[in-house]
Amino acid sequence: MAMPACIFTSSGKIVRLNTIWQKERGYRKESDLALTFDQLLHVADWPSVVPRLHAILAAPQPSDITCRLGTGKWEGRWFQLNIQPLPSPKPGEQHWLCIAMDIDDCKMREAQLEQRIGQQNAMLDASADCIKMLAPDGTLVHMNRTGCQSVGLPKTSILGVPWLPLLPEDVQTEGIEALAIARKGSPARFNGRSVTPDQQCQYWENSLTPMITPDGQLASIVCVSREVTAAYETLQSLKVSEERLSMAARVGGLGIWDYNIVDDRMHCDAAWYHIMGRDPAHPISSIGEFRSFIHPEDVERATEVVQTAAELVAQKADYGIVFRIVRPNGDIRWVRSAACLQTREGVAVRVVGFVIDITDAWRGELALRDANRALAAEKSSLARQTLEDPLTGIANRRHWDSELTRIFLHASETGKAMCVGMIDVDHFKSYNDRNGHLAGDVALQKVAKALHSVARQSDFVARYGGEEFAFVLMNAGDPSRMLDRFMAAIAHLAIPQAESPTGCMTISCGCVVAAPCEKLTPAQLLEASDKALYTAKTAGRNRYIVHTAAMLY
Repeated sequence: MAMPACIFTSSGKIVRLNTIWQKERGYRKESDLALTFDQLLHVADWPSVVPRLHAILAAPQPSDITCRLGTGKWEGRWFQLNIQPLPSPKPGEQHWLCIAMDIDDCKMREAQLEQRIGQQNAMLDASADCIKMLAPDGTLVHMNRTGCQSVGLPKTSILGVPWLPLLPEDVQTEGIEALAIARKGSPARFNGRSVTPDQQCQYWENSLTPMITPDGQLASIVCVSREVTAAYETLQSLKVSEERLSMAARVGGLGIWDYNIVDDRMHCDAAWYHIMGRDPAHPISSIGEFRSFIHPEDVERATEVVQTAAELVAQKADYGIVFRIVRPNGDIRWVRSAACLQTREGVAVRVVGFVIDITDAWRGELALRDANRALAAEKSSLARQTLEDPLTGIANRRHWDSELTRIFLHASETGKAMCVGMIDVDHFKSYNDRNGHLAGDVALQKVAKALHSVARQSDFVARYGGEEFAFVLMNAGDPSRMLDRFMAAIAHLAIPQAESPTGCMTISCGCVVAAPCEKLTPAQLLEASDKALYTAKTAGRNRYIVHTAAMLY
């Protein structure tokens, strides 16, 4: 058997150790065996493994245990122990077979993944926005610190909890509609509200973005909630103020004007002149005289009477416009004018209305629009950052994983060969130690730019991690020409490196070429290219190794 294996009794005594395990333990022959099963395990795992082992021995059935071994070169390495009962050699004596599978690399990758997830969660927790990951059914998969604080729940209690019922009932209907749109694969938005534990009301702008798998299935929904309490309260205050001013205008309190369309005769009250910054002792009497009060860019729009009146009559609508005026001192003010039309036989003959100064409110509205545009730009930047390596500017590991799957599916549909490869910068640790990490970062940026610049539009290059890069080439039955271009691009950089036989920085590359008919998964292609890279490095570096799928069997 190619893996460590042994047979032991219910008391833990080792009956037989296979050759692999014997050599590792240093035994010359089986008669030298005089140990118990727990002595094969790492002592640090005894507290967790021994009780589990006793439970297995008490109820004979196949079971698995994940733990570390405590022997020789396996000291501290993680193994998956498959333990299953054997037919009893004699009554009253139960024997067990244990087969150990080395999973240390998997455990290390699992630890690295947990670390990266922790870093991502820390980044999300640093955001002032509420960021939530929802399952397609609307239950919470993850929510950052700000989100948990807004609904008054600890992080440990939100997993699997339906999100919308956490919001006040008056916003749940819009939330349900937005969630339904997102489930269909389209972005959606709705305004929300929450009440903090100290009873403060917060208002939110919720943006729902569906996350779609390469095969078109909805994987999850990302909801980013931006607090807009201040803007909301400002807007509500503006609406209340405008309603009050409208009521005052209807009883003749603010800027009343009266215009006879037929005679082109205009009459305005003192409040109207005050808004315009003019002296009512010098009144105007026509639209032509009023034109000089208006900002040149708005004058035509604000004084077009006949056509505007005809359109309003046809639409059975009232008159309303916002425009700028210029006071005698040069001060530019925004005003809103609204009016009702009087008609005779279907033709507008008179307009009576009011004008109010809305400069401060209008500037607030423009500021709100600017804030919304800035928010949209920030969201776009965040989406780009999640797919872009911050150091080199090319695709990151996350983007690589999704793109490899997409390209693999496309190759499967078209039946064309693809090439998956790994690139490692030679002697990079020594370069860092000699020149410093800042110089190392600059070197990685140059390498990434060089690789990306020579790749074809159909190819994909990403930073896999550290000094490693990954690439996938489409329609690449023979990738040697593209690999030569990669090697030449790095050589052209001529980055000095004392440890390199050439005197300049070089790369090693390993890749595997496969056609869809060979039934390999993306993970298997990536693993095979990593092995080819190892071969290139052990063969002296500054070279590439190409494997075919046939070589993997």
